[in-house]
Amino acid sequence: MSAFVVRYCQVSGFGDASTTKAQSDVSTSSEPVGTNYHNPEGEQSFKVNHRSSGVSNSTNFTNVECPSCQRIYTKRSLDFHLKVCAIRQAEEAKRRNAIEAAIEKQKRGPSRPPGKPCYICGRRYTKSSWGWHEPKCQEQWNTWNSRLPKHLQHQDGLLVPDTDDETLTAVVEHEKAAGNSKFNKKDALEKVLLEASRVNALPV
Repeated sequence: MSAFVVRYCQVSGFGDASTTKAQSDVSTSSEPVGTNYHNPEGEQSFKVNHRSSGVSNSTNFTNVECPSCQRIYTKRSLDFHLKVCAIRQAEEAKRRNAIEAAIEKQKRGPSRPPGKPCYICGRRYTKSSWGWHEPKCQEQWNTWNSRLPKHLQHQDGLLVPDTDDETLTAVVEHEKAAGNSKFNKKDALEKVLLEASRVNALPV
């Protein structure tokens, strides 16, 4: 009976040494599929990729100073800011130049209108028209003065002011001594001519 059982097992394949070894090889070489499986190489690769991604993000969010306004921006937003900042800096420079020009103009004082005042009528005339105006104005003044009543006439005639360099220099020195440090010879000429026109004024 025992010999028959042994023979039956051999024929049926039970207890075969080669079959048992093959099954053992399969069980030892196959990798477990469960969720608790640990793969050191895959975990290390994930850590490296995650670390490199973190370096890239940290580079984009590094604080950088704007060279124009010295404000702090992230590297990611600095490129956009530089375009806006350049426009703003140009506008501020234009506005600053306009203010400086206005201040400089105030320092120079009011601009003088062209020409010079007539010592007879007080109106201004340019150099090109002065030669024509002066004799005409003198003629009209003499005619009008002669028609006035005796007590209103200018008995000494028309006052022609002295406008040589010595006279103008004396006027400039007098004005500067009075505190008008920016007074010059052109101002002195204008003052002398206007004062003469007030003396020569005729009643209307």
